[in-house]
Amino acid sequence: MSDDSVLMIYQHFPRQKHEEYIDRRKEELGQRSGSKLKPLWISDNEIIFFFLSKGQEANNIISGVLSDYSGKYPEKCRNG
Repeated sequence: MSDDSVLMIYQHFPRQKHEEYIDRRKEELGQRSGSKLKPLWISDNEIIFFFLSKGQEANNIISGVLSDYSGKYPEKCRNG
């Protein structure tokens, strides 16, 4: 991946505690991608989208978009 590339992974939650799954998957994706930036995510508690980028600028843009979107739908979304 280049610094301005973005990888998005969509997944239904497995039958596990969501917080534990998110933490474990973020760690795993971060290691596999080779990025120094932590994966970002957004979820409606049924599905989850992970976003990975190597570049800080792309990461900041994604973070802002996810924050804006979850702010519009706080009862349905959460992100990190």
